[in-house]
Amino acid sequence: MAEVRRPISVDLYYSEAREFVESIKAKVFLTSVILDDWNTGNEIRGHRLIYGGDCVVNCLHLTSGSCCRCPLFQLVGKDQPHDFGIKFRTSLCETTDNQLKLFPSKQPCLNCKTIEQYMEAFIRFTATLCNPEELDAEFEWIAGFRVVAYNNKTVSELKEVERKIKEQIAREVILRHKQRELAKRLADKYDLV
Repeated sequence: MAEVRRPISVDLYYSEAREFVESIKAKVFLTSVILDDWNTGNEIRGHRLIYGGDCVVNCLHLTSGSCCRCPLFQLVGKDQPHDFGIKFRTSLCETTDNQLKLFPSKQPCLNCKTIEQYMEAFIRFTATLCNPEELDAEFEWIAGFRVVAYNNKTVSELKEVERKIKEQIAREVILRHKQRELAKRLADKYDLV
């Protein structure tokens, strides 16, 4: 059996992520930004920002076939092959065909997601693809992400928003996972319900 990768705390990059978001918010309207440790395969690992906002909801790629005119894309760019050693990335990551089939959002960049799309992607991945050996690590991932920005909330208000989002994800995973009792125990273990 392959070793199950555990998440690495995002707290080390939280301040840097907040500073980065502050530096770009005058140039692009963002309603939410999440800092997450990714383990999506294809060496797409590490700490990464997930962006939500008008440019994500009204994705130009979906209407014109091009990200080049997107203000977020112009600011942060896309992953480059030599970026894979970087531990904290602000750039955009291309979505694979398999991810497009699994996740509800159809944006061409995996980290362009509204809060609702992010939650549903987390739920679908955890409830559909995680076997019992991986489920503990996935609940640790749910417990570990951080909300960096959300509708102009203060840092103290973000903690409450973050808690509610994590609880919603955990509750929905419990409902959808074929091993509900195990999912419930793990959600309890990480104080998610």
